[in-house]
Amino acid sequence: FENMGADVVYAENLQSFDEYQKLRSKLDPKTITMVAQVQEGKDSVKKIDGENGKPLLTIQEIGDMGFDLALFGVTPLQCVVGSLQKAAGSFLDTGIVGQTTNDRDITLADFESLKKVVGFENLETFENEFPC
Repeated sequence: FENMGADVVYAENLQSFDEYQKLRSKLDPKTITMVAQVQEGKDSVKKIDGENGKPLLTIQEIGDMGFDLALFGVTPLQCVVGSLQKAAGSFLDTGIVGQTTNDRDITLADFESLKKVVGFENLETFENEFPC
């Protein structure tokens, strides 16, 4: 990879700890490396070779193996989708969210936080600058 001019080596979907270690050991220690992982679901657990699954490594384990960067790019989206599914189920079951014991693990952001995250300030600025 280095001979071909790679600035970063991106390791995705490796199937075992051994594969991660082999890749890292074959590269120059100065080569920047990134590991990408997908957490299959809430029941994903760290698995080791021989236990019918690829490993789900922690950030610490990735660093200890000598990798520089860890990418968990889909995990936040999985959290959002899971929350949306729970909220939709609660609406279907009870007609409201956050009022039953089944909703204990649904966390609602306050409206001010929501406005900040989605950029309501930008919309308000735009509407003030270009009134209808």
